Amino acid sequence: MGKITSCPACTGESIEPGPRVREVELFRCGSCSLLWWDWEEFDPKAFYQEGFFRNVGVETGFDDYAQLETSMRKTSRSRLGRIERFVQPDARNILDIGCGMGFFLDEVQSRGWKAAGIEISEYAGLFARERFNLEVSIGAFPLEVTTTGGPFDVVTLWDAIEHFKDPRASLETVHGLLRLGGLCVLTTGDVSSLVARLSGSRWHLYSFPEHLFFYSPRSIRALLESVGFRVTALKYESAHYTLGYLLERLDKTLLGLGPRWRGFTAKLPGASCIIPFNLFDIMTVYAFK
Repeated sequence: MGKITSCPACTGESIEPGPRVREVELFRCGSCSLLWWDWEEFDPKAFYQEGFFRNVGVETGFDDYAQLETSMRKTSRSRLGRIERFVQPDARNILDIGCGMGFFLDEVQSRGWKAAGIEISEYAGLFARERFNLEVSIGAFPLEVTTTGGPFDVVTLWDAIEHFKDPRASLETVHGLLRLGGLCVLTTGDVSSLVARLSGSRWHLYSFPEHLFFYSPRSIRALLESVGFRVTALKYESAHYTLGYLLERLDKTLLGLGPRWRGFTAKLPGASCIIPFNLFDIMTVYAFK
């Protein structure tokens, strides 16, 4: 049954075999249906380097993450606008965990927030520091990094919680970093969504080895509430992508035509066009301390 003997989300001890996804055997919590695989030998620090963010020759990661800047900034502005509707007007201190190259943080900082980030990838973290002069701590959260400037009004984890080897310890640390009444906002895939169920083993968020856990509304609520958060809202919000990136993801998760085909589609007219897109299989969760 792997190394995990109790569910990281609900602490249940009813661990059972889950579905087989391509060559990977998953495990399931019988109580909250959280899914995970036996990732004991996976080394995130070695994995999330330049080759993850810029390498057309591999089927994991991104052909060129930096080319997504314009669309990611548009998504970031939408996210920040929604956050500002949830918090008091004087809330101006934010921490972004898994901040990548810093596009969200730079947008936040430009709106007058005091912004800090944490990023496991030295390549991405240094990019954020050097290009945008952002305060970014580099290392594995929560064991290897410390951050100053708290307590924070808001902590964000955009597509990050599924990457953490110890999600409970991570959210306990997040809870401690927030002021009383502070807001945690996270996004993660919904393995119980219609798209996930229809896609089966080809669901685009069954991405190995980087995704360690696969959540549903039930399991992510259980995890957040077990460490002291109050879940206020769970939404399925659109994000912005270039058409070229959507074609890249389609190839990497379903078609398998390879880098030459992706290089061709990246040059098509309209490939850089930015569109809102929503498969309703990614949850945005708002939870207060």
